[in-house]
Amino acid sequence: MREFFQSLHCTHSNINNDLFTIAHNNWLLLHMQRAIRFTKIRKNMFYFLNRDKVEQTHSFYTTTMYSKFLSRFGEEMLSQIGLSNQDIVLPSLWGKEALINPLIYIIYMIYFSDSVANFLKLKSDEGLSNNG
Repeated sequence: MREFFQSLHCTHSNINNDLFTIAHNNWLLLHMQRAIRFTKIRKNMFYFLNRDKVEQTHSFYTTTMYSKFLSRFGEEMLSQIGLSNQDIVLPSLWGKEALINPLIYIIYMIYFSDSVANFLKLKSDEGLSNNG
């Protein structure tokens, strides 16, 4: 923990765009003018899962979304932020109780719509009423 706080005082050039994108979107989400309800995130997530044809009955690991997701971010990048490829499964979206690292939601928001802001712009009239 001490090393982390010391590193805040050092400047480093950013050589990883994905890590910068995640950090920037995390900051944006934490500093939005109005609080975002988790139900909004969940409804939007269902919209994108439905759009990509990821269904509750399918194994997440056998969908093309999983391979596309890993192609986009990669196991090495996930490891750099403390996640494994198994951490990116979203069981709580299917109604199962699970503790999920909030970074996973941020990564999915970026994956689905390139940014947290774009993800949250999705309106309820774009097909969200079926899932929540």
